[in-house]
Amino acid sequence: MPDALNRTEVIHQCLIDSGCGEKEIQICMSLLQQGEIQKLRDQLSTYKKGLMNEIHKNQREVDCLDYLIHSLDKEQV
Repeated sequence: MPDALNRTEVIHQCLIDSGCGEKEIQICMSLLQQGEIQKLRDQLSTYKKGLMNEIHKNQREVDCLDYLIHSLDKEQV
C-alpha cells in the first residue's frame, strides 16, 4: 500500500487500480514528473473515454441478450 502522504505513489497506485497498462502508466508518470498537469489530465480523460465506450458497448451486448432471453421465454408461455 502506498504511503498516503506521497502524492506520486498514490497517483501511481491509482493508475494501476484504474486498469491502466504499463505504457499508459509510464506516460502519465512522466507527464506528472514534468509538471505537465494539463497534458496528464488530457491523457486521463482520453483513457476514461475509452473505458466508457467499452462500458456502453458491453451494455448494448447485454441488452441484446436480455431481448433474446425475453423473446425465448415468451415463446414458451
